[in-house]
Amino acid sequence: MGKKGGNKTGSKAATAPAETASETELSPQKKFDLLKNNEKLLKVTSVDFRQVVESHVLTDKLIQKSISIESEIDPGFPKRDENSIQELTKWMVKFGAKIDGVEIKEMEDFGYGICASRDFSEGEFIISVPRKLMMTTESAMKSELDYHIRNDPMLAHMPNVILALFVLLEKFKGDSSFWAPYLNCLPPSYLTVMYYSTAELDALKGSPIYEPSLKQCQNIARQYVYLRNLFHKHTDAGSLILKKYFTYEQYRWAVSTVMTRQNFIPASSPDDPMILALIPWWDMG
Repeated sequence: MGKKGGNKTGSKAATAPAETASETELSPQKKFDLLKNNEKLLKVTSVDFRQVVESHVLTDKLIQKSISIESEIDPGFPKRDENSIQELTKWMVKFGAKIDGVEIKEMEDFGYGICASRDFSEGEFIISVPRKLMMTTESAMKSELDYHIRNDPMLAHMPNVILALFVLLEKFKGDSSFWAPYLNCLPPSYLTVMYYSTAELDALKGSPIYEPSLKQCQNIARQYVYLRNLFHKHTDAGSLILKKYFTYEQYRWAVSTVMTRQNFIPASSPDDPMILALIPWWDMG
């Protein structure tokens, strides 16, 4: 349902960590307008799926209105370049990663990816990434998200959402985040279905991915409204960080990041199942 990277026209590409992002707050009227619009969005995305096909045009209009209102507070997205790639590699090596004979390069028509800088023999070592550099659901549970992970029934059963929120939590911390060098190298947008226009979704009619694509867009929009309401109702540490910049565009980006980059790795405890992880550098391939 999506590729690792892509630059769709109109996406924000400026790096804007939390401490340098606009301090603008929505006016009372715009807060009210956003609340009412999101109430409609929640209603239209909570219908029986048989009605989703008929209502996806309205869903998209409501999403676009939320995006428009939230544009005043949206902090933007990373703008990765050669310098940010170099900083990522330095950070990786500093904290124990081993990288041999490969490099991250920008390739025409394909974006950034891992390229060999020499010939390899079969079975030869290429790269190892220490667990402490990975963003995992385990590390999320040790973060400011802990309160919601323990108390919210949806998050308790959706590790992919936990990881997406962890990405946003650390992104909104800006350069103070341990994972800032990694987050600054992520694409500013993706080619997942959440970025498709109504016309692009309609072009999928008749294909086996049409209905799953609509359902996915419906689910992400509904989750966005639910989570935004959740953070604005609480004053725990995680909510205080997330509520200020949590927008539809930010959530769509974080979900797409996880969708296109997630890996399963063994949990720290042998009694636990596999866990979701984002593996810096490795997931550039």
